[in-house]
Amino acid sequence: MKISNKLQKWVDEGLISQKQADKILLSEQSTHSNIVWKWMYGIAGLFIGLGFILIISANWDNIPAPLKLLGDFAIWAAILYGTYWSIINKKTRIKELFLVLSFLFVGATWINWPDF
Repeated sequence: MKISNKLQKWVDEGLISQKQADKILLSEQSTHSNIVWKWMYGIAGLFIGLGFILIISANWDNIPAPLKLLGDFAIWAAILYGTYWSIINKKTRIKELFLVLSFLFVGATWINWPDF
């Protein structure tokens, strides 16, 4: 059932006024367009991130080991900062995601770490 039909039903039942229904409908329509833009930005960010990963992986043997170590610590710090941010802002699902990424990242770094 569309939101406009639900709102009209609520107005007919006397649950909300027509003015409130109009405000809700306006709010929902603007939220819907924001969701589309968020998805587009998310997909664009995904492709940009994959592009960076492909560039780094294509040149992995040419990157010096100290630079790889610095990159590992930078990525790990960013993931841990994301965990901290999600705890401060009470975003529990994002916090769990960042914690899992942190543990997976440490494991992946340890397994693939080159000898100095």
